[in-house]
Amino acid sequence: MVGAQIDLTLSVKDLGSGCHFTKTGTRYSNHPGLSLRDAAEAANAHATACRALPRDIPARPDDDAARERLRKWAGNARNRVEDQQLWIESLDLLRPTLQRTTDWIETALQQLADDEPDLLTIKRSNYSSHALYYARRS
Repeated sequence: MVGAQIDLTLSVKDLGSGCHFTKTGTRYSNHPGLSLRDAAEAANAHATACRALPRDIPARPDDDAARERLRKWAGNARNRVEDQQLWIESLDLLRPTLQRTTDWIETALQQLADDEPDLLTIKRSNYSSHALYYARRS
């Protein structure tokens, strides 16, 4: 479709620690994420007109509370039809409240899969050594 106009919508939400880019999409599909540069541009464009008050970053939760947030995230992704792939990138909404590194999150998800295999499973990609996380169907 040469010269077709795409209606691009951006979603930026106030998550209690300031506004944060959440997703982009067209009227035909949603795209779960943007590159960091594009997300920053969208958030900065939003910030110029936003009236939300700046807030402090929430206190860093202890490890048990952070693990519980990950367990709830995986549990909320479940459905009755099929296992749902979970993307670490989609945790960006929780990052301000988790305040953990990707390595810590991956380790916690591995432990969750070991402790609760009916909730979460991990598979290796056929094309790389990356881990793929799946919330098990309920």
